[in-house]
Amino acid sequence: MSDLGGQFIVSPDFNPEVIKKTRELEMVSLPGVMTPTEAVQADAAGADFIKLFPGGLLGPSYLGALSAPLSDLKFIAVGGVNADNIPDFAKAGAVGFGIGSNLVNNALVDNNEFDIIYQNACQFTQAVESIRK
Repeated sequence: MSDLGGQFIVSPDFNPEVIKKTRELEMVSLPGVMTPTEAVQADAAGADFIKLFPGGLLGPSYLGALSAPLSDLKFIAVGGVNADNIPDFAKAGAVGFGIGSNLVNNALVDNNEFDIIYQNACQFTQAVESIRK
C-alpha cells in the first residue's frame, strides 16, 4: 500500500501483527477497538490512533467513559458518525471521525445524486468547523 501512496491503514479490529507491519511501512495505524482492554493493547502495540467502532451505536457517552481514564490515547469515532453527533463525540474526546455511508453511499452514486453528496459534505464541514470555535 505505501508503494502506491497509501499513508494509513484502518483495520476492522485490533491485530498486533497488522500494527507491526503498518509501522514497518512507516504508515499510520488505526486499529478498530470496542473495549478498554483492546484500546490499551492497541496503544501498547504501537497504534497511532484508536478507531472506536461502532461509534454511533456505542455513542459519545461511551467514548467519554472510555477516554476519561485513557486520556493519552487518540480516539477516532467511526461507524454511525453523523453531522449531528460530531460535536458530542468531540466533547467526549474524539480527535477525529471516520465518515462513510452518512456522507456517500451506493444509492446516491447510482442515482447521480451528487448534489446530495455535496450537501452532506457541507453539513459535515459545518459540524467540524463548529467544534473548532
